Amino acid sequence: MPDHPRFESLEGLRGTGKSTLAPMLAATRQAVLVATVPLPYQPLRQALDERTNVEARMCFYLSGLFTAAEEIQHHLDE
Repeated sequence: MPDHPRFESLEGLRGTGKSTLAPMLAATRQAVLVATVPLPYQPLRQALDERTNVEARMCFYLSGLFTAAEEIQHHLDE
Protein backbone atom coordinates (compact mmCIF):
# COMPACT_ATOMS: atom_id res chain seq x y z
CA MET A 1 0.00 0.00 0.00
CA PRO A 2 1.36 3.48 -0.81
CA ASP A 3 2.32 5.91 1.97
CA HIS A 4 -0.65 8.06 1.07
CA PRO A 5 -4.11 6.68 0.28
CA ARG A 6 -5.19 7.00 -3.32
CA PHE A 7 -8.72 7.79 -4.31
CA GLU A 8 -10.57 7.08 -7.50
CA SER A 9 -13.97 8.35 -8.50
CA LEU A 10 -16.27 7.00 -11.16
CA GLU A 11 -18.46 9.54 -12.89
CA GLY A 12 -20.92 9.06 -15.70
CA LEU A 13 -24.48 9.13 -16.87
CA ARG A 14 -27.12 6.79 -15.48
CA GLY A 15 -27.01 3.32 -16.90
CA THR A 16 -23.40 3.46 -18.08
CA GLY A 17 -22.17 0.71 -15.74
CA LYS A 18 -20.64 2.60 -12.82
CA SER A 19 -22.34 0.40 -10.22
CA THR A 20 -21.24 -2.71 -12.09
CA LEU A 21 -17.66 -1.58 -12.65
CA ALA A 22 -16.94 -0.09 -9.20
CA PRO A 23 -16.97 -3.33 -7.15
CA MET A 24 -14.85 -5.10 -9.76
CA LEU A 25 -12.34 -2.25 -9.82
CA ALA A 26 -12.19 -2.14 -6.01
CA ALA A 27 -11.68 -5.92 -5.79
CA THR A 28 -8.94 -5.85 -8.41
CA ARG A 29 -7.11 -3.06 -6.59
CA GLN A 30 -7.84 -4.48 -3.11
CA ALA A 31 -9.48 -1.18 -2.29
CA VAL A 32 -12.39 -0.12 -0.13
CA LEU A 33 -15.50 0.79 -2.07
CA VAL A 34 -17.41 3.76 -0.68
CA ALA A 35 -20.66 4.53 -2.45
CA THR A 36 -21.81 8.14 -2.60
CA VAL A 37 -25.35 6.88 -2.05
CA PRO A 38 -24.70 4.68 1.01
CA LEU A 39 -26.46 1.34 1.37
CA PRO A 40 -28.95 2.55 4.03
CA TYR A 41 -30.10 5.27 1.59
CA GLN A 42 -30.81 2.91 -1.30
CA PRO A 43 -34.47 2.09 -0.45
CA LEU A 44 -35.33 5.81 -0.58
CA ARG A 45 -33.36 6.61 -3.70
CA GLN A 46 -35.83 5.52 -6.38
CA ALA A 47 -38.83 7.07 -4.63
CA LEU A 48 -37.03 10.38 -4.23
CA ASP A 49 -35.75 10.36 -7.80
CA GLU A 50 -39.36 10.18 -8.99
CA ARG A 51 -40.20 13.42 -7.18
CA THR A 52 -40.11 16.78 -8.92
CA ASN A 53 -38.79 18.66 -5.87
CA VAL A 54 -35.24 19.37 -6.96
CA GLU A 55 -34.24 20.83 -3.58
CA ALA A 56 -35.33 17.66 -1.75
CA ARG A 57 -33.35 15.50 -4.16
CA MET A 58 -30.30 17.73 -3.79
CA CYS A 59 -30.48 17.48 0.02
CA PHE A 60 -30.80 13.70 -0.18
CA TYR A 61 -27.72 13.32 -2.38
CA LEU A 62 -25.76 15.90 -0.36
CA SER A 63 -26.55 13.96 2.80
CA GLY A 64 -25.24 10.84 1.07
CA LEU A 65 -22.00 12.62 0.21
CA PHE A 66 -21.54 13.77 3.81
CA THR A 67 -22.11 10.20 4.98
CA ALA A 68 -19.60 8.88 2.43
CA ALA A 69 -17.04 11.49 3.51
CA GLU A 70 -17.46 10.39 7.12
CA GLU A 71 -16.89 6.76 6.10
CA ILE A 72 -13.77 7.72 4.11
CA GLN A 73 -12.42 9.60 7.13
CA HIS A 74 -12.99 6.51 9.25
CA HIS A 75 -10.92 4.42 6.82
CA LEU A 76 -8.15 7.03 6.81
CA ASP A 77 -8.02 7.01 10.60
CA GLU A 78 -7.53 3.21 10.80
